[in-house]
Amino acid sequence: MLQNAYTQKVTYWAESAIDGFGNRSYNPPTVFIGRWEDRTDLTIAFEGEVKPSKAIVYLQQDVALGDFLALGDRTVTTDPTTLTDAYVIKVFVKMPSISGGEFIRKVML
Repeated sequence: MLQNAYTQKVTYWAESAIDGFGNRSYNPPTVFIGRWEDRTDLTIAFEGEVKPSKAIVYLQQDVALGDFLALGDRTVTTDPTTLTDAYVIKVFVKMPSISGGEFIRKVML
């Protein structure tokens, strides 16, 4: 449905582990093709709090809450927490198309 809209590079960092002190580490970054919309909306984050989101991203791949996304190819950085423009995934919605043959994946950051 949105195949022609996916024209932007989006970098994804998946959390790989949390050590005994609460420090997180991440898998090497992956670049996806998606649609990034910079806009502010209120959303209910995975902690249950109402928070503003900085962007809405449409992807063709599943992602996980608490992982990070950034616009563009940012694969030179292995730790997304060092970037000011990499954002935590607060909401992930996966909705089937009317025919059920495809899925729309919407992420709020």
